[in-house]
Amino acid sequence: MFLKKISLSILLLLIINSKINAQDVSFKWAQLQDVKHEGLIDPKIVLASENGFYTYSNQSKSIFTYDFYISKFDENAAFLKTQKINLPQRLKNEAIIKNVFESKDNKSLFLISELISNKENLNLLYIQKYNTTSEKLEAEIELNKIVFEKLSNSGSALICQSEDNSKFAAITYYPQIKDSNEKIKAIVYDEQFKKLWEKEYSLNHPSEKGYNEQLFITNEGEIILVKIIDEYKKDPKIFVFKINESEIKEIKISELEFYPLAYKIIQDKKKEIYISGYFTDNWKPTISVGGRKAKGVFTFNISQPKLTHKSNWDEKIKNDFINLSLLDLTFINNELHLIGDVNSKKEVKSTTTSFESNFIYNSGPGVISKIDSNNKLVTSIFDYDEMIFNNRNGNVISFKPIQFKNELFLLGNDSEAILKGKKLVVGNQIYSKTVVFNKFDSKTNIIANPLWESGVGGKQNVTILAPTYTKKINDSKYYVYSLGNEYQCFGVMNIK
Repeated sequence: MFLKKISLSILLLLIINSKINAQDVSFKWAQLQDVKHEGLIDPKIVLASENGFYTYSNQSKSIFTYDFYISKFDENAAFLKTQKINLPQRLKNEAIIKNVFESKDNKSLFLISELISNKENLNLLYIQKYNTTSEKLEAEIELNKIVFEKLSNSGSALICQSEDNSKFAAITYYPQIKDSNEKIKAIVYDEQFKKLWEKEYSLNHPSEKGYNEQLFITNEGEIILVKIIDEYKKDPKIFVFKINESEIKEIKISELEFYPLAYKIIQDKKKEIYISGYFTDNWKPTISVGGRKAKGVFTFNISQPKLTHKSNWDEKIKNDFINLSLLDLTFINNELHLIGDVNSKKEVKSTTTSFESNFIYNSGPGVISKIDSNNKLVTSIFDYDEMIFNNRNGNVISFKPIQFKNELFLLGNDSEAILKGKKLVVGNQIYSKTVVFNKFDSKTNIIANPLWESGVGGKQNVTILAPTYTKKINDSKYYVYSLGNEYQCFGVMNIK
């Protein structure tokens, strides 16, 4: 069981208080679009500016093939047009999108795709540049090639972009060789994907396939790789690798009964690099408990290297969280903030002959933690009304952390009935959602701020805000997206 809901009296007090401290947030929505509109299925907002934005969509057309689209919107979030993009092909095989990156000048998209040619025993990594001025693909370049003996052992690659969009890093994992150590290749590119350096390394660990690794590159071009060794054993080893052109350094960060569970990598103003997130003391619990429990928060300084913070949840948190993910890791007033959300995804067997799976998504509560200036952990719960949705509508769950005037706000959805203090709720009112823009204040309270006139949610729930799709234009203006059973819509959110 999660924490109990806030009592009615406390809730009403919070709502009254929020009228005094509430941030003024307004929405302007464009025309509704059909949810099946070609090129706008699960659209990701990119290249946001005062003049408009683009979206990309990777749509399945069969079990192993996809169509990739780029769409254009104006400054009012009105739809303009869609283009189908041709990805690289080889011997009738078509590449599949792996990553989409925005250029440093915010005028281009870099499309990274992977093509596995089993007839040639080749795993190929491609890059294509989409120029928004010409609205055409400018290049198709082969970034990397792996030769393999069998399809089940074809190698793989990870790729990431630095925070300031000035560098890219790629790690190539060569096919596994029995009784041999893992071999990788590290490559660093500049902002236009011009290769700066590349080098091969052999790790001091047996070759094994990994699925939960994280790759990070600093603005200066140093690569950070987090890797789990013996992931399926009771006592795994979690390592951080610092990689540059001249050397690779290995740092073990896990210990017995201390296993980093969900984490991100961040660099502060002094260029110190940290890995921070949640940890567990039991990596492989019994199936009956449902998953690994997050016991608290940790921070490890990779630059030093040393563990700088490790603490269990504070006394007011009477719960260890299962399926707690880390949404964001950020410094505010030189204090590290961790914004997380409890969420799960459950597959439901289809009753038809279709190969497509059905999924149920469950979200809530949010967990907002801060490591203060005294290195003390303080945590509050964003106890929004539990969000349960099926398949594509699972995109409306969770929430978006937003910084405004050096303060943290939580953009999400909550129950309209609970926010209005209704004791008896019947009919469609049970499912009615209201957008909230709650404040996480300096005393680590979460102050309720319902946005009754958001234009989404309500009794009809034509569309509901999908908070995680929110894209920043500037400090006070964002493009937003909402989704329903039949319609979807883009809009503009302004904060004052």
